[in-house]
Amino acid sequence: DVPFRLLKRDSKLSVGDSENLLIKGDNLEALKALMPYYVGRVKCIYIDPPYNTGQESWQYNDNVNSPEIRRWLEQRTGVNADDLTRHDKWLCMMYPRIKLLKELLTEDGVIFVSIDNNEIHHLRMLMDAIFGESSFVTVIHVQMSVVQGQKVRAAKQGNMVKNGEYILVYSKNNSANIGLRPLYDPSAYDGHYSIFIEPLKNGEYKERSLPEMICENDALFQALCSAGFAKVTGRGRSLSMNDIPNAYMAFPAFRDFIHKNADRIVRVHTMTELDDSEIPKGMVRGRTYTLKLEKREYLVGIDSKGVVKQRFRLSDKVRKADDYYNTYSVTNIRGDWWSGFYLDMGNINKEGDVQFLNGKKPLRLISQLITFVTNSEDIILDSFAGSGTTGHAVLNVNKTDGGNRRFVLVEMEDQVAEKITAKRLKNAIRSLHTKSNPNSSGFQFMRLDATLFDAQGDINEPVTWIDLARYVFFTDTQRDMNEKKAKSPYVGSHSDTDYFLLFKERGKNTLTRETLATMKGTGAPLRVVYADRCLVPEAILEKTQTTFKQIPYSLRLF
Repeated sequence: DVPFRLLKRDSKLSVGDSENLLIKGDNLEALKALMPYYVGRVKCIYIDPPYNTGQESWQYNDNVNSPEIRRWLEQRTGVNADDLTRHDKWLCMMYPRIKLLKELLTEDGVIFVSIDNNEIHHLRMLMDAIFGESSFVTVIHVQMSVVQGQKVRAAKQGNMVKNGEYILVYSKNNSANIGLRPLYDPSAYDGHYSIFIEPLKNGEYKERSLPEMICENDALFQALCSAGFAKVTGRGRSLSMNDIPNAYMAFPAFRDFIHKNADRIVRVHTMTELDDSEIPKGMVRGRTYTLKLEKREYLVGIDSKGVVKQRFRLSDKVRKADDYYNTYSVTNIRGDWWSGFYLDMGNINKEGDVQFLNGKKPLRLISQLITFVTNSEDIILDSFAGSGTTGHAVLNVNKTDGGNRRFVLVEMEDQVAEKITAKRLKNAIRSLHTKSNPNSSGFQFMRLDATLFDAQGDINEPVTWIDLARYVFFTDTQRDMNEKKAKSPYVGSHSDTDYFLLFKERGKNTLTRETLATMKGTGAPLRVVYADRCLVPEAILEKTQTTFKQIPYSLRLF
């Protein structure tokens, strides 16, 4: 029952001619307005809906009292909207929006929904009902604060202090494999990396214990002794493997040494990938051997029992991490625990150079979600845009990897959309724009306009030829109309077909032989003509390979 509205560009608030969109209006109607153009095209959706804290003044509370929602409730559940609890109202607000968001996703698309502990259990059931339980991927736990300030007193009094929020993750195609590239967090030194290999010849290495090798480095050993990690005993220099992880964390010079030699520090691991026929014969204990196969290169050796085991280099784990400081460190691949974002929250008011007191999310958080699941040409949507962090994040990721991703944002409040969201996007464009990336150069500020159809199902009078032409061309071809080439009645051409639209005065848009004869277009062999009625005999339509589609009955509805 949600009416389909047209989108009207506000040239005063728009910047450039990129395909990025910022839509001002109720996000339910905005999502419906996007359907003809974006259904099945959005790779990533991130939303941060208003948390249900029990306040009756929450932003979307009035939406539950709309005639559409009341009618839907009574038809589907028999419940009177006046009898709803605050949880019911919140879910009623979310349900139709999530339904439309699912339709906009590509088949391999992913949706992230930020939520707190008030509604996560209800939201999980709602998402399961719409996407299916098998589409659930995970709950990301985000560390947004630590126990400090006023929280210390509460914690000492026995309260379980809240330090995290959650992001529910669902995929449209039921796949749990949503990541295109991993994210990395700094980690402690793994004590299993205890062997130092010295090159001999022909890809063969001599194995030594890592502590033994470190003890031979005079300057490093003395520094470790001064720091209390190593010592001299009656047997000589001594460094325990158990002390290396602590030294790595506390001693920068030692950490630099480990990173510099990471390609020669290895751990032993049970063979999992090689067949016996691929393992070289005649290996000697205390040696590491290079085994080159078609797919990759392996390091192998034998243990005291003659069992062949694989060696893994520490260098495979050393890189610049994705934490707040971009730490160069030993790392682990990040899972569903996203720590350290309380550091971003300490600077959150400065992000985007705009003030927004209703719960900004860190730019790094949204940027990393986008990096994790999208490629360079993907579309990202946020229908609860707020300050515009998601749009800023898209521009940020494009700047980092040279991508050409596009964003679609929806914000319902006038003052927020115009004074905060648009301002932040302009600030981001100034700082991140590159000439090689057209979608970093601007955005179109759109407003919800007239409905396409009136109460009787006819085309609404405010609708113009260009409005309807854009609609019919995209719904027929899944391509955007080139407005510079379109000229009534010619709409555009696609796949050996010219498209025409007769649309001037209501009831006078008739396809006649004379009109048909004047329709040239590009001269494509096939033609599609939209009009109110057709007076051309069927035989002539067949001879000229023309398909007539009657307005409004042949228009695809969403």
